[in-house]
Amino acid sequence: MARRRFQDPKPQRLGRWWYLLTWQDEFVEGRRIRKRKRIKLALATMPEREVRKIAAEMLRPLNQGLISVGSGTKFEDFVESVAFSLCVPSLNQIFCSHIGPMQLAQR
Repeated sequence: MARRRFQDPKPQRLGRWWYLLTWQDEFVEGRRIRKRKRIKLALATMPEREVRKIAAEMLRPLNQGLISVGSGTKFEDFVESVAFSLCVPSLNQIFCSHIGPMQLAQR
């Protein structure tokens, strides 16, 4: 299973704005790459505590795994993450018994 991502960067004051540096996934030629993005949060006159709250709200969907990767997702990754997580013995014994996770790992 893939390692879960969690980000908690500290906001930085540059000039007249507070900024947040985060890593975001992008797809280039069918491959996922992570790029560093700078997000403008608030004016520099706002206290740091308030800015940290805004940053936490902006990162919440990313940290909770609510952001989907989009149409660039490989079918194999989708099956491993979604279909096998639904393989609960009481609900879906037939599906889980016919397809094993090791079958997808073979390339």
